[in-house]
Amino acid sequence: QPPLSYYRTIIDANNKSINNDNNDISFNVIYEDDGNPCVNALKNKYKNEYNVSFQSSTLEKDINTLCNSKSLVIGFGTFGLLLYFMNNQLEELYIPEYVLNEMPKGDWGIKLNIIKIDNYIKCGEWKNTINQKKLMINYLI
Repeated sequence: QPPLSYYRTIIDANNKSINNDNNDISFNVIYEDDGNPCVNALKNKYKNEYNVSFQSSTLEKDINTLCNSKSLVIGFGTFGLLLYFMNNQLEELYIPEYVLNEMPKGDWGIKLNIIKIDNYIKCGEWKNTINQKKLMINYLI
């Protein structure tokens, strides 16, 4: 799973762009449950931000929200790839480089925002240990 700094980097960079360009961009953090330690950390960090919302609803509602987004931020797994395939409004995809290296090669047809995350948990080595969860929160991009 990507570290907290992956999500914070994307939100903060786009918030800076919003403040400079007066764009009306909102961030919907869609999550299954609070099992990923990044979820509560993001809630704590952005709870007072007007343009950041959190959604954990039915699978159907969550997929509907994600499939109607112009930008999508994904981690490793087939769920994110499925959302990419299902979203015909998608203009840009944020993806960790290590995830992109595991995905099918070729023209994605949209703007890819590739985030480099070096010396982190490798694909296939996720064990959901206490140390890995701590690393998720403390790792800096």
